[in-house]
Amino acid sequence: MGAATPVVPLSLPRLTDVIVYRPMRTGDAVSRVYIRSLSQIPRFFVDASTFSSLPQNTTYRPLLSVTYAVDYWLGGGVTPRQFHLTQFVMLLCLSCVSEPA
Repeated sequence: MGAATPVVPLSLPRLTDVIVYRPMRTGDAVSRVYIRSLSQIPRFFVDASTFSSLPQNTTYRPLLSVTYAVDYWLGGGVTPRQFHLTQFVMLLCLSCVSEPA
């Protein structure tokens, strides 16, 4: 029997990339007026124009918009710390359910 491959070290480079090298683009979150209210969440699933206030950036990504809205609500506004915390928690969850290659 071989030793089990640790999952956390495999995720460490990605974690460093998310926290250190990719700062939160607050301009993206600020321009999304629909993330400011949790009551808009159902609309994310039927209207692609809620993703961005810029028509050229309109795309259908409802789960991303939902996480942005929840982060906006939890952080009391656009706070990079809350957005990074959510990304970190999601990364930890993914590393727990992923099988090593």
